[in-house]
Amino acid sequence: MDKASKVETTFYGLLKRVFQEEKKQVDLSKALNIRTLLLGLCNSRERHDRIFDEYGNVRQNISIFINGRNILFLKGLETELNAGDSVAIFPPMAGG
Repeated sequence: MDKASKVETTFYGLLKRVFQEEKKQVDLSKALNIRTLLLGLCNSRERHDRIFDEYGNVRQNISIFINGRNILFLKGLETELNAGDSVAIFPPMAGG
């Protein structure tokens, strides 16, 4: 399948270790929106618990961007994906 029919997901910080890779190409037919993308990627209890809370919502300290735009300002988990989209998932940020 060519790259044009895929979505590229990039993991940052400790999520690279949790997902055991920095980037993952996902077939668009398996990821119609952010929710289905995340559910497909979170195929273990550890991964699921890092991203989702007990109610099935993305944890408040996880940031997800699609093509540089925060999904909070789009349609959240229901934000649709298109071929060639780039999704970035950031872990909790700390600093001082």
